[in-house]
Amino acid sequence: MKTKKIIACLLCATLFSAAAAPLYAAGRRPKVINDEWEEGWETTFFEKESKKKQILKKERPQPVLRREKDEQKPMPQSLYKVEKPAPEPEPEPIEDFVPAERRSSGRENNTDYYTGRDYVSSPAISHYAALKFLQGRIENGGAPFTDSFGAELSAGMKRKALRTEAAFIYNPQSEALNNHNTKLQAFAFLISMYADMKLSGTPELVPYVGAGAGMSNITLKTNTDKGSGSAFAYHASAGLVYSFTENIALDLGIRYLNYGSPEIKNVDFAFDSTQFMLGVKAFF
Repeated sequence: MKTKKIIACLLCATLFSAAAAPLYAAGRRPKVINDEWEEGWETTFFEKESKKKQILKKERPQPVLRREKDEQKPMPQSLYKVEKPAPEPEPEPIEDFVPAERRSSGRENNTDYYTGRDYVSSPAISHYAALKFLQGRIENGGAPFTDSFGAELSAGMKRKALRTEAAFIYNPQSEALNNHNTKLQAFAFLISMYADMKLSGTPELVPYVGAGAGMSNITLKTNTDKGSGSAFAYHASAGLVYSFTENIALDLGIRYLNYGSPEIKNVDFAFDSTQFMLGVKAFF
């Protein structure tokens, strides 16, 4: 009896579940996420879940992976580009010895640039050597004694308008005018200072004045006797320098040279001379 009841209960439960299954499925119809899934209620549960995941994956934004070290973002560039002005051309080099008043003149004025040495304006220290030839007359107490030719070798240092110079003067042996049996020979060593003057518009032509002092030696020789003596000497000079190039110049001048009063054979002789000079200077 009990077995029959159990079998009857199982049959009733089976029939009830078979009848209630369609009603349950219709009441459990899943929610439509978007238009792509309107017909999905007839699919199986696993297909629905798979399609749901696909739809949700499309709608979600893709994750952005962070780098270990964020790169520095470049600075935003301006919309307007600012162009730098073109550099001014460098002026052509002009030698220091070209005066300022001559730099503005050019070939358009039918004049050439001066390429010599500006003795007065140049600030640099320069050195020079000079060789000059002398022609003059040596006098004794105001009376002409002999005509004398000679040479001078000098070296100096120049800064701007001032020059310091050391000179060695040699007058070779020459006969006396009134006594051909007497001959005179002279040496002189002088330290001098010179001042150069600037002429407006002619930098290649420079006048100068100067003075100096030193020692002299006079030798008198006759057919039977010879004697010499030394004395204090001094001079005063003036002249004109013409520059050919930066390193070569022509020097033309005049000088009064007093040889002093050397004592020769217990006799004091006073010799002086007026000399004309012509020579060449080399700067280095």
